[in-house]
Amino acid sequence: MTRRRRNRLIRRTLLLIAVAGGGYAAWHCRAAWVPAVQSQAAELQRKFAVAPTSGPASRPIAANTPKRTTEKLWELRDRRAYSEMTGWIVPERARATTDLLAAVDIFLLAERQLRDHVRDNVGSGLRDAIDLSTFGEHLDIFSTNTELLDEIIAGDTAQVTYWVNGRLPRRVANFVRGAPDRWLYDPGPGDHPDLPRAFRALADGLRQTFLDLKSGRIDAGRVRAEPQYLAAELAERLAPGLRLFPRPNERTSP
Repeated sequence: MTRRRRNRLIRRTLLLIAVAGGGYAAWHCRAAWVPAVQSQAAELQRKFAVAPTSGPASRPIAANTPKRTTEKLWELRDRRAYSEMTGWIVPERARATTDLLAAVDIFLLAERQLRDHVRDNVGSGLRDAIDLSTFGEHLDIFSTNTELLDEIIAGDTAQVTYWVNGRLPRRVANFVRGAPDRWLYDPGPGDHPDLPRAFRALADGLRQTFLDLKSGRIDAGRVRAEPQYLAAELAERLAPGLRLFPRPNERTSP
């Protein structure tokens, strides 16, 4: 992920969380490496059926092309096979990319767990008000509802254009030829090393909010009467994760 996209990602995440109240103006408030993360994701995934994170292209794709690499990465991510994904990403970026994706998936699954519980046990309107799922649209080729468009190969490098939710602008992903039978995704300069820890901490805050609602420590009746009450409780539990986010212009790792 390029520094510019990484900065947009941070701003978008902070904005989504800060304005999690959506339709309720009163809600505008401030707010172990892959195997361990994979285990947490699998546990949440068993409890909540999760739709594929990325959409397949609209037509069959030939083997050994950059588009095929993208489809393979989508398939592995949907299975939470993060360690296998590293074989389809340039080596110098592979671990940082999969570590971040694993943490983001934990965050998105925890967000859905809380949102669905609020819908079923508190109120459907409140479910929409705390919806942070649109964050999944800002993850480059791993964005939700991604459709691949064109592919341009020039020697040992290539570009694939795509869009998200069928909307402009078109986005571009870069690839390099690895072995004769494989193209490798190049996400760009390394991400800030604190990002995975920040997303895991946010997921912890979302899960704690879910558990407190489920146990009654957060009173559902009061939440229905005072939506800002849940906003305040959520902001308090998300604060440790938010403090871990780097400033948008802070330098990334090489």
